[in-house]
Amino acid sequence: MNKEILALEQNNTWKLVDLPAGKKPIGCKWVYKVKLKADGSLERCKARLVAKGFNQEYGIDYEETFIPVVKMSIVRCLIAVAASKNWPLFQLDVNNAFLHEDLKEEVYMKVPKGVSNPGNKVYESHINIDSVYVDDVILTGTNVAKLEDLKKHLHQEFSIKDLGTLNYFLGIEVGYTADGVILTQKNFTRELLQGCGFNIDKRAVTPLPMHLKLSATEGDVFPDAEKYRSLVGKLNFLTQTRPDLSYTVQTLNWASCLDSRRFISGFVLLLGGSPISWKSKKQGTISKSSAEAEYRAMAAATSEFTWIVNLLEVLGVTNLEVSGMV
Repeated sequence: MNKEILALEQNNTWKLVDLPAGKKPIGCKWVYKVKLKADGSLERCKARLVAKGFNQEYGIDYEETFIPVVKMSIVRCLIAVAASKNWPLFQLDVNNAFLHEDLKEEVYMKVPKGVSNPGNKVYESHINIDSVYVDDVILTGTNVAKLEDLKKHLHQEFSIKDLGTLNYFLGIEVGYTADGVILTQKNFTRELLQGCGFNIDKRAVTPLPMHLKLSATEGDVFPDAEKYRSLVGKLNFLTQTRPDLSYTVQTLNWASCLDSRRFISGFVLLLGGSPISWKSKKQGTISKSSAEAEYRAMAAATSEFTWIVNLLEVLGVTNLEVSGMV
C-alpha cells in the first residue's frame, strides 16, 4: 500500500487541497491482488488504489472513456516472431500504471484510510486514476543493450520491476525448447477440471463429438447460474492457448445453431507452423444460403489476415507468402 501511494505521488497524480465549497469528493477503495508463479506458488502481493468511478455521472463528471487493451493475437504474434528470430523475451511488472491524460473536469477524491491526513484534506486529481491498471509488459528485440536502456527509462517513468526472462504472462505459462516457445495453461486447466469434479487422470482426444449440435431447449437447466457463467468465462479464457476448444476447424453446415439458425464462422491463421490468431463465433445475421455464410466467414478471416500482415510489417517481417486459406 505504501508503494502504491508513493508511486502515485511520484507521478504527480494529485495534490492535497482543501475541499472547495459546493464540491463533493468521490470515495476510493483498495483492491488487493495475489500474484502467483507458474507453479501456483506465491510470488508477491499487490495493492491498488482506485477511485469509485461508478459514483460519477456521464455528462457531468466525464464525457467519454477509452481504454486500449492489447489483443492476445498480438502477444502470440510477437512471441512467434521472437522465437523464429531467436530474440530474447523479457517481462516487466509495472508497480503503478495508468492513462497519462490531463483531466478537464474537476475531480476530488477522499484520502484513503491508513494515510495520514491531519488537515482533513482531499486529493485533487491531475490525471485520470480511474482506469485500467497495466501490470505486465513483454520486451523483445535484437539489441539487448537497448532493451536494458528501455527498462531503465520505463523505471524512471513508471517504477517497474524486472522479472527477467518471460515465463508466466497473464495466466499463460511460457516454456522454451530447442524448437521454439510453447504457450500452455496447464495449472489453469487442472484447477478448472478439479473444480468441476473431473478426474484429471483421464484424457480425451476431443472434448465433445465433432458433429454434436446443442440446443438451449434440450437437457436439464444447470442449477447454479452464477457458477455456470464462471465456467463459461474460464473456458473462454482457456481458448487463448487451445484453438481446438474454439471449434476453429468446424465446417459451416446449414443452420449450425439450432436455436438462431445462424452459421458459425471459424478460422485459424498460422505464422510458419505456429497458430497466432483464431476465432470461432456465431455470425451476427441469418444467411439465406451456405454460400452467403461462407462469404461472411471469408470476409472475417480476410479482415484478421490483413490486420496481422500489417502488424508483422511493423515488427519487421515482410515478404510473406500465403500458403493457402481454408
